[in-house]
Amino acid sequence: MPCYLPGITRTKINVLPGKGDHVVLLDGIAHDGLNMKGFAKALNQQGYQVLNLGYPSTQLSISEIAEDYLTRHFAKHLPEDGRPVHFITHSMGGIVLRHYHHTFGMGRLGRVVMLSPPNHGSEVAEHLKHFFVYQWYFGPAGQEIGTGRDSVPLGLPAADFEVGVLTGSVSFDPWFDPLFEGTHDGKVSVESARLEGMKEFRVVPCSHYGMTFSRKVQAMAMRFLAEGGF
Repeated sequence: MPCYLPGITRTKINVLPGKGDHVVLLDGIAHDGLNMKGFAKALNQQGYQVLNLGYPSTQLSISEIAEDYLTRHFAKHLPEDGRPVHFITHSMGGIVLRHYHHTFGMGRLGRVVMLSPPNHGSEVAEHLKHFFVYQWYFGPAGQEIGTGRDSVPLGLPAADFEVGVLTGSVSFDPWFDPLFEGTHDGKVSVESARLEGMKEFRVVPCSHYGMTFSRKVQAMAMRFLAEGGF
């Protein structure tokens, strides 16, 4: 049986006010939004109102994050002002958003950019989920992003919103290479990042975490939000 100890990541929420559309940033598992600070600053400089929403990714299940935590913080930080709400997500953040939208819908949902999302599950998560250290570090959600029968992303429907996907082709984790067939970014394969219904899909020369720090990726994501294409 999995044994979950208290999560070790902190939850940070930052709001950068602006007169333009809303943009919500959702980081990946075991991160607190720090990786998305560059995106937050760049978006705010373009006039967007930015919510960099850290969440307790190692303490709760994906459904608890989406249905409880996101609901409460969207109500608190996204005023009903008629402005569209766009999203940029990294890794599991994309799965959390898909679960939320599938459960509740979002009338003001604008454009979405997903960075290296495990839309068909993570091969690495599937391999490691039975190990105690992995269970302790990544918590309940870490058990749900694999490629097996209990995979949350595999149970979600195709996208019915405007979404572009960027994924990486560089890995600094050669010990995980045997887990993959084809190109990958060290955590998620290129094929797993694909999402039925997506508008655009691009592979960029970045690692899984390097995606969030790449100026090229940042520019492509912002172009998609503004124009609907990379």
